[in-house]
Amino acid sequence: MSQKQIRFPSDLTKMAEDNFVNGKSVRAFWIVFCISIVLCWLPIKPLAYITPWLSIFIILVLTRSRKILVRLLSVLGVWLALICVYAIVVPGFFWYSALLSLFTYGTFVFVMVVPIKFIASNDLLERAVRILCWITLLEAIWGIIQGLVAFSLYGTLDKSVGDSVAGTIRPFLGDVNDLSNQMFAINLSFSFIFLLFSYRNLTGMLLLLLVLGALIMSSVVHVLISLALSLIVILLLYNLSSIRTMVAILSAILVGTFLLFILAPSNLFSVSSHWYNTLNRGTPRSEVVYMLLWDGIKRYPWMVFVGAGPGQFSSRAGLIGTGMFFGGPADPRPIPFSPRGMSEIFERYVLDVWLRMSFYPQVNDTSTANRPFSSWLSICVEFGLTTFLFLSFALVRWLWTVRTISYRTLQFQRGMLISAAMLFLFLLGLFENYWEVPQAIFIGVLVVQIHYAVLLKNYEVSMRS
Repeated sequence: MSQKQIRFPSDLTKMAEDNFVNGKSVRAFWIVFCISIVLCWLPIKPLAYITPWLSIFIILVLTRSRKILVRLLSVLGVWLALICVYAIVVPGFFWYSALLSLFTYGTFVFVMVVPIKFIASNDLLERAVRILCWITLLEAIWGIIQGLVAFSLYGTLDKSVGDSVAGTIRPFLGDVNDLSNQMFAINLSFSFIFLLFSYRNLTGMLLLLLVLGALIMSSVVHVLISLALSLIVILLLYNLSSIRTMVAILSAILVGTFLLFILAPSNLFSVSSHWYNTLNRGTPRSEVVYMLLWDGIKRYPWMVFVGAGPGQFSSRAGLIGTGMFFGGPADPRPIPFSPRGMSEIFERYVLDVWLRMSFYPQVNDTSTANRPFSSWLSICVEFGLTTFLFLSFALVRWLWTVRTISYRTLQFQRGMLISAAMLFLFLLGLFENYWEVPQAIFIGVLVVQIHYAVLLKNYEVSMRS
């Protein structure tokens, strides 16, 4: 027997410890997944914001993993150090919004803290997908019922009527300006991707049709566009490797477009007017971008390279820090006992536009995609254009790595699922601050994390065999 094949006592001890930690972490992750899927579908938004941090706390308590603790302390240390540097360099820096960004970006803190190897379990994946399917079924049915009720009341699902479709995030007809409709559509879109690349039996197809029906009734056009684009790009990336998958995707896009044309034609045709108005400074977002390009870069030239700091512009943290985000400027409901304020850059380029939208709304102010809040814009201004370009390049390289691994291990469907979900998440950032909304993305990110862990585990096994 060669020396490489001999397992020494220290190696066996380490393997036993790793297996023990892995078993505890899988159980902890399963508990976290069940809690998260409940909290993110509840109509209580503050609970959803703390879900990633609650999940980190639960995993730490249940696993007592030193590695997770070290990672968490490292992330906190780096983030706080960055905030200190920005506070020294950036004029008019607002500390509270910067600290809030730790909570709003909690989804990505969770991803950085929990090691992938700790959750590489096929059993965990099967259980997570099973409960996700049941929740998706219930939400799709409830969303369709909401759509039918709204249609019976208004005779259409066009314009803002489709906002009534929000599942259990807003279970009954009420205030439609709380993004519940968008969060419902994003969660179901993630489920649609997972189902599309996982199930080929009759039950899976029926569930897919229900999800598609609920998505069309919600008529969140920018979410549907992001979903369609991500699926088309992944098809091209994987060289149309699966004819059945290609037919399913193209059929879903064609059927969805036709149904949207029938049920919500104004929403569908608003896409062309949105881009026209955006290019001609006819939307609040294009107005803010124009001011940044013609005045912001001259006044703060360093902003292009390093940004203004987390929470200092139109990110969700920056908006919450003003005390006017919850309820809106017209009827603010600030977080009790919290400071209120804003950075100099926010006050100069965002505040007036936001107040005008709230008190004197115009036609182009009502659409989510027209508002001056998006993750792409927030990253570019708060962390610098160079950071956004780096993240884009990193995503492209990572997608290619996933493709390579999936080809080598014959896991085409899993590779396409992971890639489509992450590209969908990236595209969502163009339209709103969805990267800071755990209620919209946290469940989807958890499922992608498990799939990616299993993909890497199978790859390591194939390399050793």
